[in-house]
Amino acid sequence: MKNVSELKNIKKSLDSDTKKRLKKLEKYTCPHHESFVGGFAFGFLVVLTLIISINSKKTDLLLPVIPIAAISGFFFYSAIKETRRYRSILTERLNSNGVNTLLDDFEKGGKAFKESIILGQQNIYGKRSGEIIPYGSISRMYQYIERDALFENDRKLCLELKNGKTVKIGMIPLKGRGNEELRQVFDYICSKNGNIRLGYAG
Repeated sequence: MKNVSELKNIKKSLDSDTKKRLKKLEKYTCPHHESFVGGFAFGFLVVLTLIISINSKKTDLLLPVIPIAAISGFFFYSAIKETRRYRSILTERLNSNGVNTLLDDFEKGGKAFKESIILGQQNIYGKRSGEIIPYGSISRMYQYIERDALFENDRKLCLELKNGKTVKIGMIPLKGRGNEELRQVFDYICSKNGNIRLGYAG
C-alpha cells in the first residue's frame, strides 16, 4: 500500500510535540495486536518442538510442527494486514484533513460510552477499532445487539458507509442502559450529516 510508506514520510516531517500528539491518536484508534501475540505464541511452540525433536532424536515430533507453523503464519499475516490497513486509513485522513486539523479534531472531540467513541467536528474515532470515520462517509447507522440463547452479550454503534463497508464501534451499556446517551450520539452525528438513515432497515 502506497499510504503505508507515505505515513513514514509524514511522521518524519513533524516536530516532536506533534509526533507525541499523533502517537496518542494512534494509541487510541490502533487495533490491539492479539494476532501478533498469538503468532508469537505459536511460533514459540514451533521452535520448542524443533529443539525437543532434535535433542531427543524423535522425528515423529516434527509432524505437529507443520500445522502449528501454519497457524503461526496465519496469525502474523492477519496482524500485519490489519496494521497496514489501519496505517493506510490514518494516512488518508492525515492527507485529507491536515495533520494539525485532524489532531485538534481528535483532542477536542466529545467522548461517549466511557470514552470508547470520540465524536469530533469532522470524524468519529472508535477506540482500538482501526477506524477514523468522516461523517460524510456514513449512509446508515443503528444499534447492533448481539445475543445468545439466554443473554445479551454486546451492544455497539453500527455504521454503514457509502463504500459498502460496515463498521461496529463503541461499548454501549447492555440492556438499554445506554439508550439516552445513544440518542444524543445519534442526534449529534445526524447534525453533521443530515442524509444518514437511522435503523437497521427502511
